[in-house]
Amino acid sequence: MTPVERVAPGPGQESVWDYPRPPRVEPVPERIWVVVSGVILNVAWSYLSPLPGYEAIRDHLAFYAGLVDEAWVGDERATPQPGRFYGGWVTSRICGPFKGEPGSYGW
Repeated sequence: MTPVERVAPGPGQESVWDYPRPPRVEPVPERIWVVVSGVILNVAWSYLSPLPGYEAIRDHLAFYAGLVDEAWVGDERATPQPGRFYGGWVTSRICGPFKGEPGSYGW
């Protein structure tokens, strides 16, 4: 198996490899919205009783980018994480490699 290496972030980017494990909750200043069949909507799941450390997501909605027609962060259309792994949203502000890309299932 070829070793996987972190991609260095470019200007204005951050690497997903630098994200903390376990993840943390951070606010996003941009408007988040999704479109299904041409309609902007709030069809999603929520966390009524989040685990300790994640209380900030209580009463917020969550979406899989790959299960809606469009997922947006501000003025940028997000793409689903490769392979629909974890249901993540990918924008130009982050770089990988990402779990779900071909050859990534062993790491």
